[in-house]
Amino acid sequence: MVRMWIFLSILNVLAVLIPFSAWGQAVRAFVDRNPVHLNETVQLVVETKGAAGNASPNLKILEKDFDLLGTSQSMQTSLIHGQSTISRKWVTSLSPRHAGRLHIPAIQVGNDRTTPLILTVLPPGQEHSTGELARDLFWETQIEPKDPYVQGQAVYTVQLFHAVPIQEGRLDDPHLTKGMVQRIGEDASFDTVRNGRRYHVIERRYLITPQQSGTLTIPPVVFNGQIPDSRKPRSLFDDMFGKGPGFLRPDPLGGLLQATKPVRVKSAPLKIEVRGIPAEIGTAAWLPAKNVVLSEKWSGDLSQLHVGDPLTRTITVVGEGLTGSQLPALPLPEMQTAKIYPDQAKTDTHFNGTSPMGKREEKLAIITTVPGTVILPEIRIPWWNIDRDAAQVAVLPARTLTILPGAIPNRPPTAWPGSLTKSGQVETLTGQAPFSSTRGTANSPSHSDGGEDHGENPPAFWPAIAGISALLWIGTGIGWWVDRWKRRRMKKESSLHREPLSLKQARLAVKKACDHHSPTNTKEALIQWGEAQWKSHPPRSLGGLINKLVSQGLADEDACRAMRELDRMLYAPMEGTWDGKLFWKRVGPAMEQKDVFVERPEDLLPPLYAETSSSIG
Repeated sequence: MVRMWIFLSILNVLAVLIPFSAWGQAVRAFVDRNPVHLNETVQLVVETKGAAGNASPNLKILEKDFDLLGTSQSMQTSLIHGQSTISRKWVTSLSPRHAGRLHIPAIQVGNDRTTPLILTVLPPGQEHSTGELARDLFWETQIEPKDPYVQGQAVYTVQLFHAVPIQEGRLDDPHLTKGMVQRIGEDASFDTVRNGRRYHVIERRYLITPQQSGTLTIPPVVFNGQIPDSRKPRSLFDDMFGKGPGFLRPDPLGGLLQATKPVRVKSAPLKIEVRGIPAEIGTAAWLPAKNVVLSEKWSGDLSQLHVGDPLTRTITVVGEGLTGSQLPALPLPEMQTAKIYPDQAKTDTHFNGTSPMGKREEKLAIITTVPGTVILPEIRIPWWNIDRDAAQVAVLPARTLTILPGAIPNRPPTAWPGSLTKSGQVETLTGQAPFSSTRGTANSPSHSDGGEDHGENPPAFWPAIAGISALLWIGTGIGWWVDRWKRRRMKKESSLHREPLSLKQARLAVKKACDHHSPTNTKEALIQWGEAQWKSHPPRSLGGLINKLVSQGLADEDACRAMRELDRMLYAPMEGTWDGKLFWKRVGPAMEQKDVFVERPEDLLPPLYAETSSSIG
């Protein structure tokens, strides 16, 4: 017991330290569950944000302790303030080869490396009762911590075990009257073995925030779905494809004609005791967390500061066990020797695998007005350590700045031009004149220092900077348009000089693209198949292909919906991966036609209007 306690303590320390060092990393890796049991699978996610280029992670170093069951890749491109950012994600299914503390070493992606991880693999869990194992579906639930504080955080995990295939189903989220429920991330899935029987597990996690102390009852999570009904008689398709000999053993209709029965499975309600606010807090702010850290960053050289030089101070608050919205606003100091202009605070929340991680970032623009010493007071955030049950204070130490005289004697301080909006434009602060003017009017008041009007003109470099910025924006837009035009032209020329494929080769190309889960290649292969199918007047877009299939009676609504979803995804990229195998299952039957195809007379006439490749709504 003592060794186990020491081992869990070390894991808790690592879980606290690693997430704080991961902020700001361009390449990171994490697992969806930790710990896991032997014979279970775990998902390793490697994510990059524009830092690794086109490089892929080197996963061969994992083969010592894991079996790699497959990797899927997704990519997302975003355009913020005129800058394009590419995010890539690799999700690999790992099967641990033995129990113990398995090390996931740093993974190389281009010139960057991820932070090493430790995965705890436990021996197979205790067997359940025979009656429970005999069931095809059952729930398991757990919550950590089991006695959270009011307004604290608890992670509620529900797992649905099913040993039979689920034809369709829906999980209903719980609702609380004395607390808030928020789903964490996407549903996870893995396989496990219980008492010699293999189960597929669907896991969902929630963030529970109690709002009142006392007993809190978490209602059951309900699953409603359809599973195969073994009590009904076998159909003709079961006899032909179910268990008969030969290569036609799998059901070619994907179980659509198989008899099903409705099921409804409810998890057991869970009661927890919510602790109230300790008396030691008094009238202070209540902030229960596992850890709170304050940090700061500065722009410019703090050792060479002159009067009027603009500075930007970025203060970041990170709280483990808190959401970004729970972190308090920072106090704004009142100073006679400097002017401070705060920007809008930014908050963010992510999940590190065991608890939420909240982040609050505030930027302060500081303009010094007189030479000498400027003292920025320390920042203190009191919080309650839920692990130690003790009050603590996160402190950002005071900082002293030495301000040198300006280059021009008695130079008035330059007013801060404003704050940047989300569109990247400068927004002048209300009540502040951007620069002093020699003509003191009501609309352009001049700066004063001790009642004297210096009447200086605005610095001459600001118009030059604005002009250069405008030219750069225009050049970027022109370059982007020219690059896009060249890509479209090259794509059109390659399609015109492309060697035509036979109908069989075109079908195989579509299936191959689907097997590789590539939506772009699948679209191109579908267009090639349409060219092989309708040689006289081939479709040039997915919309035209759908119209062809519908007019010839070759595709049902399910296949058309799948192609519309593919086209919508290509023109409006979404997060997540595209399931090519499911797409082939829905569209493949429409392509199982003979190579000799008779086109109808109206198909031989050229269209009145050229087809476009716009997104299909």
